[in-house]
Amino acid sequence: MKKSILTLCFVLMAAMSGLVMAQEKLQKPNGKPGDRPSFEQFLAQKTRFLMEEMKLPAEDSARFMPVYLDLQKAKGELMRRYRKGREVGRRIRKGENVPDSLYSQAVFSDATLQIEDAKLDYEYLQKFSKVLTPKQLYSFQEAEKKFRNNLARQPRGEKKK
Repeated sequence: MKKSILTLCFVLMAAMSGLVMAQEKLQKPNGKPGDRPSFEQFLAQKTRFLMEEMKLPAEDSARFMPVYLDLQKAKGELMRRYRKGREVGRRIRKGENVPDSLYSQAVFSDATLQIEDAKLDYEYLQKFSKVLTPKQLYSFQEAEKKFRNNLARQPRGEKKK
């Protein structure tokens, strides 16, 4: 049992170091304020932040991280499915003449995305509760909120023309 936990810890550390190396490799040498990080960079940054905030022991972290990365993958898939609705919204904001059906599509697509995102969060909270204590689960939720708040306070940079 100890060997399998130790092996899993090493695998997770290797995966995390791979994400960090990918982040360093993908960073642009002369990063400008408007440059956006890749999803991999963002995920590596968020994961590091959560692990620091949650202060999970290695064994708990080894059980938590695969489930957390599954959640992030599922959320990425969800966003890809709803990109079309967001494109319609961009066209509307640009002032393009679009039919009423596209307005409806944009409104209902956004609402459906929010519902499905909430369902994913609930589903994964149940999964997290199987690998984390209630105190750790609360710590995870607080760390997520803190990360979002920190992200919201950061300047967005210059808009692309």
